[in-house]
Amino acid sequence: MNFFTAIRSLANKCILSTIGMIGFCFSCNSAREYGVPTVSYEFKGTVTDENGLPLENVKVNIETWNTNKSCNTDPNGFYTAKTEYIRPDKVNLEFSKDGYEKKDVSFDSDDFDYKKGNGKYDKHGEKNLNISLRKKQ
Repeated sequence: MNFFTAIRSLANKCILSTIGMIGFCFSCNSAREYGVPTVSYEFKGTVTDENGLPLENVKVNIETWNTNKSCNTDPNGFYTAKTEYIRPDKVNLEFSKDGYEKKDVSFDSDDFDYKKGNGKYDKHGEKNLNISLRKKQ
């Protein structure tokens, strides 16, 4: 085998490997199909004012390294915020409403008691979190 034949053979292998990896990457709808661990978090609770009265339409923003989702409290101040992501790490919640001071709460992945999720490698963490917001001065 001469030098040029060896180079051509190596180039063909590299091209075929690259095409194979591209096909593998685009062949599924989610990473879960290939056993990549995911974590889902669910936060539930009530948001009240300083006097304990429920606050309606408080924006609850839940943020991880790759997602940013939000929901609003109902007329009873109740909310359910959910997120799912691949790398379990830190989860930040932000509670905000016009006329009230914003409140931020952060959790590390170690702060949860996990249950088995839907898939083979999935985990599900839940937290009940009641928040009180103060009116702006």
